[in-house]
Amino acid sequence: MNRNFLAVLFVVASLVILGVFMVWLVKNDLLEQALKNQESPVTIHVHDTFGHEWQYIAAVCPGDTRESAENRLELSSLDTPKDGPEPGDNYLVLLDGKGEYESKKYHRDAIDLCNGKIAPSAQVTFARKGSGWELSAAH
Repeated sequence: MNRNFLAVLFVVASLVILGVFMVWLVKNDLLEQALKNQESPVTIHVHDTFGHEWQYIAAVCPGDTRESAENRLELSSLDTPKDGPEPGDNYLVLLDGKGEYESKKYHRDAIDLCNGKIAPSAQVTFARKGSGWELSAAH
C-alpha cells in the first residue's frame, strides 16, 4: 500500500511540474521577452534570442499559402494554415538550415512581421508601431 501511494504521488507531482513548465513556456515567449521594455529600435540575433540550434528567422504573412511558404523556405512541410494566415495574423518561422523549423503565430497588432517580404535572416530589427512592434529591417 505504501509503495502504491508513493508511486501515485510521484506521478501526480510529475504531472503538476510538467503542467507548470508548459504554462511557463506559453507565457514566456522568447521574442516577446526580447522586445519587452526595450527602446525602439531593437535588433534581434537569432542565436542569442532563440538558441544556437536556429540559424534563420522568416515570416509567413497573409496571402502566403502554405505551399508558397514551403517553396520559399525550402521546407517539405509547414504547419501554417493551408490558405495562409488570417489578415490579422502572421507566423514567425525559425529555421535550422537542415530542414527543421519551429513556427509561432503572432497577432499583427502585437508583432507585425509583414510590412515587406523578407528572406530568411540571421538578424532582424524591430521598431515600435503603436503599442506593438513592426519588423523594420532584416540583415
